[in-house]
Amino acid sequence: MHYLRLFVFLCLVCSLYEGCIFPITRSVDEVHTRTELDTTYSSIRHRVPGHMDNGVVFPSPYETDVRRNLVQSDTTYHYEYPAFIRLGLFESVGLLATARSGKGIGSGIFGVYYNPADLLASTIAGKQSVVFGGGLYRFGIVEYKLRWLRDSPRWTLGTSVTETFNLEATNDHTLMSYFPLYLRKRWYLREEIPYVAITAAGGIGLYPSQYVNLSGSVDVGSIGGLNVRAYLGLISGVNAAHNTFNNTTSSVGITTPYVGLGISLLDFLNREAELKQEWKNHEHSSWDIGLMRLTLLRTNQDSSYFAHNFPIQGFQFLGAPVSIALPVLDYHLYAGTELFNLVVVGGTNVKVLNKNVRTTAIGLGILPLRIGYWYALANDEITLEPYVEYSYYPNSMAQLGVRLNLYAMRSLNISAHAGYITSSGFDTSSNFFENNFGSSIGAFSTPYFGLTIGLFDRIFFEDELRYHRSVQQ
Repeated sequence: MHYLRLFVFLCLVCSLYEGCIFPITRSVDEVHTRTELDTTYSSIRHRVPGHMDNGVVFPSPYETDVRRNLVQSDTTYHYEYPAFIRLGLFESVGLLATARSGKGIGSGIFGVYYNPADLLASTIAGKQSVVFGGGLYRFGIVEYKLRWLRDSPRWTLGTSVTETFNLEATNDHTLMSYFPLYLRKRWYLREEIPYVAITAAGGIGLYPSQYVNLSGSVDVGSIGGLNVRAYLGLISGVNAAHNTFNNTTSSVGITTPYVGLGISLLDFLNREAELKQEWKNHEHSSWDIGLMRLTLLRTNQDSSYFAHNFPIQGFQFLGAPVSIALPVLDYHLYAGTELFNLVVVGGTNVKVLNKNVRTTAIGLGILPLRIGYWYALANDEITLEPYVEYSYYPNSMAQLGVRLNLYAMRSLNISAHAGYITSSGFDTSSNFFENNFGSSIGAFSTPYFGLTIGLFDRIFFEDELRYHRSVQQ
């Protein structure tokens, strides 16, 4: 059931990303008429026979032919502009002061540093001593310019596919809504990328929980779709009897203030002036922005994760990778991250109590740090990308690699991938890995080679980056 829900969610996200649910592009066609008026003068001299005496008036031997030509042609120009103020895939916020004693979730500073055992668990056991006791999560975020209030600037009307406030590790203190409605207004402190703004927001959720959320935030972003936000707010709501989060016969009301620190990926923000700027003229700050990236790996492990004697030992799965150009080495050096980096490099056989036990080598990184160099071998076609990446949570993992990227089409890329990866392993005391991957091992190190497919993975080239555009202009 977990995997079915994940599949449905990914289909929903892909539809949102391509604009099937919410319009992301405003198209304008303009017809220009060109008129050409041409006048041709032709002079013909007729030779008159005989002798013409001077002083006698004769008809002129010259004849002038005047012809006027009118030619009209229509030319159609097609323009595409962004239709949204904000379009985002995912936002998570770690919340303070929302959980009662002993009932904290432990979501971490940005709301994504969960214990792996809690990721797919149906219930989360409350924790006694955690800093971030709750979490706020939004998927599929959109905002449009608000045309009310006499078209007052910086007002937006928005929603998200889902919004969830996990205030603590109990269902009745979870407030969740599909497509909540929000009014927001921004005051920009910095109007150059990355933007800095103060945002006031008020929203309501209708189903399955009913709530009102009032908040203010300080926003930094968007650069490469990456944003950081600090929140201060108040939420008040109710879970009715027998709803998704309350299986009792009476309603449960919740009112709590909160403070939070959040991050969002694939979350793009346009100022109102940018709605009048064509897509082709928009500024970009990253070499690569993607939705997901899957690599099939060949490693030195004893066996394959998929099947016995299968030639592919494992895989690497990245969620929402981004590579932001840095002002070093002519902006070819970049810093990158992704929402998660899941690596399964294969299996190995170990002896436990004189029995051979097949184990799986797994690494997982949440918001790892990646430093690399972007070099175009053939502009608009092939790029080389050596990099080093370090993951610090939930386990320590280092990866040294190089990718050869082939620009297949605008939203699909294919890469050859080689490198070396080492991991410190996980705490195997929980049943998370046994339930989802089979038994897992601790530390491992292995070289690898693989083929990568990037889905909705957009590569930008040098002449598309705003830094090089300013130099050219």
